[in-house]
Amino acid sequence: MIDDGIPICETTEAPTMSPTLSIDRFLKATDAPTVDEASPQSEEDATSEQTDGTSPRGLLSFLFKASEHKATAESENSALNDSTGNRILLSMSDEGQDAMLKNFDPVSISDNLNIPGESLLQSLARGEVSSQAEPPEEPASMCPTYGPSVVPRRLQDISPDSLPIRSSNVTTSSSRSMPGRSRHAQHQLAQYDAAESLNMQSVEVPSMAEAKKRRIRVAYSDEAQDMRIVFDTSSLGARFRSLSKTFAIADMKLYNPTRARMVAYEKYILPAVAKMWGEALKIRPLLRNIIPNAATCGTTSISEHHRTNGVAEADLLIYVELGDKSTCATNLMPKMNICHFDQNMRPLVGSLTLCLDEMEVQDDQVHTKETQKHIALISQLVGRFLGLSPSLFKFFRSAETGRLWGEREVDISCEDGDTKQTQTIMLSNMILEKRDNSNVPYYEISSPTVKRIVRNHFDCQSLDGATLADPLPHPIHKECTFFNLDLRYHFDEDMTTIATNEDAIYAISPLSLSLLEDSSWYRANFRVATTPTFGRGAGCGFVVDDCIYKGTTPDYSLGYFCSSQEALGARSGCDYTHHNKAGCDLSPYANPPENFQYFLPDKPEFGSKHSDVKYCPMRSQHLIPCSSEKVTSTLVGESFEENSRCYETDAGIPVCLETTCNPVEKTVSFFVQGKFFHCTYHGQVIDVNSGYSVVCPRIAAVCPDLVCPSNCSGKGTCDYCQQVPHCICDNPFDQTEGCFES
Repeated sequence: MIDDGIPICETTEAPTMSPTLSIDRFLKATDAPTVDEASPQSEEDATSEQTDGTSPRGLLSFLFKASEHKATAESENSALNDSTGNRILLSMSDEGQDAMLKNFDPVSISDNLNIPGESLLQSLARGEVSSQAEPPEEPASMCPTYGPSVVPRRLQDISPDSLPIRSSNVTTSSSRSMPGRSRHAQHQLAQYDAAESLNMQSVEVPSMAEAKKRRIRVAYSDEAQDMRIVFDTSSLGARFRSLSKTFAIADMKLYNPTRARMVAYEKYILPAVAKMWGEALKIRPLLRNIIPNAATCGTTSISEHHRTNGVAEADLLIYVELGDKSTCATNLMPKMNICHFDQNMRPLVGSLTLCLDEMEVQDDQVHTKETQKHIALISQLVGRFLGLSPSLFKFFRSAETGRLWGEREVDISCEDGDTKQTQTIMLSNMILEKRDNSNVPYYEISSPTVKRIVRNHFDCQSLDGATLADPLPHPIHKECTFFNLDLRYHFDEDMTTIATNEDAIYAISPLSLSLLEDSSWYRANFRVATTPTFGRGAGCGFVVDDCIYKGTTPDYSLGYFCSSQEALGARSGCDYTHHNKAGCDLSPYANPPENFQYFLPDKPEFGSKHSDVKYCPMRSQHLIPCSSEKVTSTLVGESFEENSRCYETDAGIPVCLETTCNPVEKTVSFFVQGKFFHCTYHGQVIDVNSGYSVVCPRIAAVCPDLVCPSNCSGKGTCDYCQQVPHCICDNPFDQTEGCFES
């Protein structure tokens, strides 16, 4: 019962903007009979079957009546639950609604203080220690019209074999273990200034006319394989050998750091970037060598051998060079230049210019953290070169028609400091112009796969694409230009100003892969994607409405934004990654513009001081990492370990607890004083028998691999209205959790 890949709903509107009727429970009727056919049916049961559609025989008529009564349902919407914007999801079960809403939680280890913690957990996992359950009162299931879904779980039994061992890690990805965006949250740690961020000058994209002159016709094979990226560092080595001849013995303080930086690039950074993107993107490999037809690429001289014989075993060739003193004096950040395209306008040959002084060296060594930072930086830059630059969208082709997406002429405004200018520019047809409630224009990247990814990420099937940050004048030609995604909605995405810190190492988001796939140049491997968590599963309100409403935090903003004014140094909650205890950065002196005043009518001057998130306050200051070993516990049972995560409590302060993502039961499980407890839905309150109760976070945010991995790869719809949200793949034969084979 799927229409256009979307679960059938009680109304014809998109899920999460209107109440969704899950049909999984009805599918039990197709199982082997469990009721004696001879058993008499009571009049009450027969009446129920005819009127509410909860029986198999009444299902079809009930579902079709839903569309017939759409107007009535909409008129009654506010009466159902006007205060929260949610409508109660009908509980369809032979057991009745009361039985359906019983929720098994928490799962506690029997009190046995004679067994040490580690042994106790292992005994539980082996089934040698019994567990006990106390079902608390739970809310009714809700599918949102505006906010996040609340669908309590019925866990009558959790197999001991499915319970995690204490030492298990919170990461459950089967493809690789990566820190990804684990701590990629904090403005005070990751808010880079312009000199430390990729910008519009980071990748030089020629005009359409110039790009056509740089095309090289190549032959491709039929079978797609991992993309082969070759970094040619011969210029780098020659430059270093030239420099080494000029170093005197007294200059060893300069020689050793330079050597350390070059070794870091050649031995660690560039191979890691080539491997990461090679695994993430598949391409039909070239049948012959890449043969550049120009003498230079950037400022690098291309050897006669390359121009004659070409470079073998390469689908993308990048020449690495050192920037001269004048280049590096103005901007130390690495830059790329596109030198050649193939006949389909895919970037084929380019140059990468490095300024070595940008890399920190201590004791003549480049330490691990600095190496990781540069792997993240160069991988983001290469991603921009591959296609994650709005200025390259004009070369994208529709995978269905094979034709260019094309451009259109638009009038657009951008600000340069205090000066606002309006220009007529050519804008890709992949970028839509929209208007907010104040009639202010904003722009979205809207292509088929990107649209599906964004909808699944936010649990809002009415969205059209990913929101771009406001355009800015290009530093050189001053044309209004788009470059980044809007941090207010895509805080931990790739195409942002804060995507290049060391915690983004090896992380490529499903949105980035979907955009590259929609270029028609590549086929993405979504199995290796790292799913961002900011705003995940929050509902349409998170995207289309204010982050704070009349001074309070709406349901869709819980866990992402905050509205509490706190004492200096206070930490009343967790950052959105749940890796850190954090305080709210709400300031009474923000003085935001009129359209970003969220604390009206009494406190219009309140807000965040950060304009890049539209002055929305976040828990991003006074951070205490839950992985720190130097922190003193504040609540009984608190634990600071590598796999600890932050939880809010009813004690008014957060707590760090060892956590694991349970891939069998799809729960977030945490450990307190020899006992495991299980979060089955957001907002669940669990008494941990230690003097306080824990408030469960969003499973989709803390354990993204447990809920519609990789946002269904843009090849299906994430049904958040299930007790365990899962992907409904476009390909009915695709049984993978993330629609990886569709």
